[in-house]
Amino acid sequence: GSAASTLVLTYPLPSSESFVAGSFVNTGSATPISETVSGGVVSVTYSQLLPTDTASVTFAVTVNPSVVLGSPISSTSSLTYESHPGSPPQQRTYTATASTSVNTPLPTITQVLFASSEPSTTDPNLTIGEHATFRIVVSFPGGTLNNVVLTDQLPTPASNNAVLKALSASLSSTTGSFTPSLSPSSATLSDSDGDGVKDLATWNLGNVVTSTGSTATFDVIAVPLDQPINVGTGADNNLPTVASLTVNSNAPSTATVNVNLVAPLLSLAISDTSPSMPLPQSGDSQSMQLQISSQPQSSASAFNTAVVVTLPTGMQYSSLGSPSCAGVTVTSMASTVTFNVGTIATGGSCTIPFSISLTSAVILDSSETVSASMSYTSTSPMTAVAGETRTGSATSSTSIALAK
Repeated sequence: GSAASTLVLTYPLPSSESFVAGSFVNTGSATPISETVSGGVVSVTYSQLLPTDTASVTFAVTVNPSVVLGSPISSTSSLTYESHPGSPPQQRTYTATASTSVNTPLPTITQVLFASSEPSTTDPNLTIGEHATFRIVVSFPGGTLNNVVLTDQLPTPASNNAVLKALSASLSSTTGSFTPSLSPSSATLSDSDGDGVKDLATWNLGNVVTSTGSTATFDVIAVPLDQPINVGTGADNNLPTVASLTVNSNAPSTATVNVNLVAPLLSLAISDTSPSMPLPQSGDSQSMQLQISSQPQSSASAFNTAVVVTLPTGMQYSSLGSPSCAGVTVTSMASTVTFNVGTIATGGSCTIPFSISLTSAVILDSSETVSASMSYTSTSPMTAVAGETRTGSATSSTSIALAK
């Protein structure tokens, strides 16, 4: 082969790149006679290249803030050279090109269950009626983003056999810089599946220019509703809330956090614990007992637990024994006795002994029924919200055979 003469390598800088001054580095055996940057074109010239020579040049560019993230940066380099130095008539000119592209990074997204309102539950468990804060953090690599849309999809009956309602969704904080400022701060809440529950938060953020390392934090507050589909006793595990960030027409970046729905389930039994014989009569005292138990399938504490005992004619409340759980209080009015028990923890129970007395109005030679009705809620008094908290119930009764 023969030597190549007057070699000119050119690299037109894409609009999203700027040349870094002083960054030329030559590592080949041939030495360029000029290295210039003019009019947005990088040029490197060699006087000749012998068959045994190599030419290698590197330089650095800076990606400009105007780069559209998620879009490739394409570039083409050109090489021209001649077969002879000078300009003889028989000279031949050659050209060659090479193209490449680099991908620009997209923002990254994370999501966590950041907080919940009920202290008795352990994340990721949510009891019916508990307010949960899902926190989304978007980290930006710096640059221009077009058509930015962030959504957060809560579990739905159609997709997840459960229902959570979005109460609010807002931009809570930013770091770095955004031009213009991120807007809107509050998301649009909508019903994604037509069941009447708003389960989708959407921020249409538009076009944004960010500095490298900027972050934006968004909070979605949601609640598992008191609806039959939310069983809350083991059937509602690993329910996904999916955050999705779309830039331009790129595939969305997603972040999912799973929650489990839990709910209390209590049983109630009332019994007559007095000896079976002799049969009671007017003037006697009768020993009774309430037994409240967390059922095996119960997965959460019960709150505001109260039992109302209804006494038949001729029987009245006498006294409270020593309950196995603390804090039991009693109010009595006529034939109705209310036992305020409070909280029954998951797996817990409470035994409440009490006594009643038989007055002269009792109907002898009969069998009288003492009934009990219990109610409880899925959230504590400090966190309960009307229309969201689940109220459970149970009933029981026992008979007392009276002497003739």
